[in-house]
Amino acid sequence: CLPSSFGKEAVRSSGSSIGAMADPDSGGQPATQKMIRCRRLVAEEANPSKDYTSNSPKEELLLEHVREFEEQFVNVYGNRFLFLCPPNEYGVPKFLPTTIRPTHLAFKELYEHKPCAQFLSNFLNYEELNPPSRYPTVMPAPASVLKWQAGDCFDLSIAMCSLLVGVGYDCYCVSGFAPRFITTRNEARSACPHLEWENEETKAEAEPDEEEFVIPKKAPLRSEYEAAKRAAEVADKERMLEEELKSDSEDDPSSDEDEFENQRIHCWILVRKGSREVPEDIYIEPTTGRIYPVTRCPYLKIDLIWNHKNLWVNMQICSASQVQ
Repeated sequence: CLPSSFGKEAVRSSGSSIGAMADPDSGGQPATQKMIRCRRLVAEEANPSKDYTSNSPKEELLLEHVREFEEQFVNVYGNRFLFLCPPNEYGVPKFLPTTIRPTHLAFKELYEHKPCAQFLSNFLNYEELNPPSRYPTVMPAPASVLKWQAGDCFDLSIAMCSLLVGVGYDCYCVSGFAPRFITTRNEARSACPHLEWENEETKAEAEPDEEEFVIPKKAPLRSEYEAAKRAAEVADKERMLEEELKSDSEDDPSSDEDEFENQRIHCWILVRKGSREVPEDIYIEPTTGRIYPVTRCPYLKIDLIWNHKNLWVNMQICSASQVQ
């Protein structure tokens, strides 16, 4: 896994997108609400920071290095599009790790990853990518996203990752592909999150106190055959449930009704275990605040992973739940 860049073709593509964003009469794609907000920001901001309107010499040197790596990557692995240096709201290309700004807000409710994810998923209005098989043409700063209270999956993920990294989590943004019910925020077939939170609170209250004295009891006799049989049944049920979650059809898991099946681009959060007493690696869906174990997630494929320090390109040909 190596850091990469936008490449010459990507730079030309982003340049045409910037032109379309600046010119409402452009013959390109129709302007989205996100692009309209960026235009309004550029028009209304009298004295924007130089960090937004230009790159420092170090940033220019970094972009040059990643462009060289992009050329080498294409020569070795073929013509693969890498979305790594999108333009910001002022049309200036920025390397993806620089979009994450570690921030620690003075609100104790945002110190833990669960309430932070729940708050941001309710506070920010989610906008789907249009079309769902193309990356966004502009990547605004997290401060702008929080000010607008709206954004696509990339905006929500970068804003959430900035807050989680700021309070000590080993957190990353993940770009890849997801099923339709994830990218459209359709929770019709998902369990009510309030019931899940109540069950977690009940389990926490039911846990005995460590200092309480408990008389040890002899372990009951158990059949290894019956235990293996029950474990196999549980594994089958979990597998069927995972296939049902990844399916967009209630009748046929392999339905071809979706025009963009296996092509829907999405961005979500990875929190690694270790820091802040996180017991296992988990994914956080920024649009709903739901938490999935890495081994039992609905996501289809991983393309890129980045934090505020580095970026990695996924070269493994497997599903998102099997990436090592």
